[in-house]
Amino acid sequence: MHDRMPVIIQPENYEVWLDPNMTDVTRIQLMTKSYPERFLKAYPVSRRVNSPQHDSADLIEEEALQRDEHS
Repeated sequence: MHDRMPVIIQPENYEVWLDPNMTDVTRIQLMTKSYPERFLKAYPVSRRVNSPQHDSADLIEEEALQRDEHS
C-alpha cells in the first residue's frame, strides 16, 4: 500500500475528462476531489502488478495474504 490515491472519475464526467481541449482548471479540480473511503475496498493482489511485462485482468483478482519471511 502507498499513500498515493488514484484519480477516480465519475462516469458522467468521462467524456469531459478525456476531452483534450478541456482546460478549465476549476472544473478539473472538482472532478478529482477525494473519493469517499466507504466506497473503496483494499485487498491483496499478485506482486505481478509491479511489472509492466504483465498486463491481464487477473492481476486485480484477490490473493491470499502472504507473510514476509522476515516478519
